Amino acid sequence: RERKESFLASLGGPDVNGSRLVEACDKLANLRDIVEDVRVHGDAAFAHFRGGRDGTLWYYRQLASALLPQVPQVQAAYERELAELWVVADVSGADGDQG
Repeated sequence: RERKESFLASLGGPDVNGSRLVEACDKLANLRDIVEDVRVHGDAAFAHFRGGRDGTLWYYRQLASALLPQVPQVQAAYERELAELWVVADVSGADGDQG
């Protein structure tokens, strides 16, 4: 989790090498893969992640807050996938914010 928090914190700084769009596209592709894996395998899909279900949900929600404002061209697609993750992972209330 420390590595994830460090990465999220780095997003608050300037985009010195112009990599935010690449980072956002990579995270969107990862999110799409997670949604598909959860759709097929259920919560067992989260076993691949060190943070488990709660940590993964937390991280992708945090990415939405930290990264998407900087790359509005990816925002709508990311938010759709994130909403779909909440559906397939059967997240209710604030479960996705824990972790």
